[in-house]
Amino acid sequence: MTNTQRIDELSAENNRLREKLRILEREKEAWRKTQFIANAADQLLTMIDREYVYESVNRAYCRARGQKPEDVVGKKVADVWGQSQFESIIKPKLDNCFKGNVTSTEDWFKFNGRELRCYQVTYNPYLDPIGRVTHALVVTHDITARKHAEDVMKRANDRLERRVQL
Repeated sequence: MTNTQRIDELSAENNRLREKLRILEREKEAWRKTQFIANAADQLLTMIDREYVYESVNRAYCRARGQKPEDVVGKKVADVWGQSQFESIIKPKLDNCFKGNVTSTEDWFKFNGRELRCYQVTYNPYLDPIGRVTHALVVTHDITARKHAEDVMKRANDRLERRVQL
């Protein structure tokens, strides 16, 4: 191989590597934006694997629990919520999700001993590239204010009905 051929070969390899680097930089920026979106959301977001281990949590989830990501990520759901609550409430929903079903529920509970609040929790199946459910994306909305407003409206409606019946 001549020096010119070797230079051409190295130049072509350099161009291929530069293109790979550009692609990786675009992917890194897309990942950074995705993280920003997840962390800017008011919803509590978690990613749980089939072994019931937290793989990812957003800032809103950490604020609600009063914990740092490293206090939750890598931990079993049962260790975070307690074995009883995990077995009776959370695990059945996750198991249904791991079967490919979106599951949604509303319930009152406390995050890390804080005040009792009402949450809508939706368990979304996360599929790998070949279509297997590998994780559950759990999206939690605090709906306490809406529930209180519904209660106020129901009581007002009940009073109105009693007055109309008189």
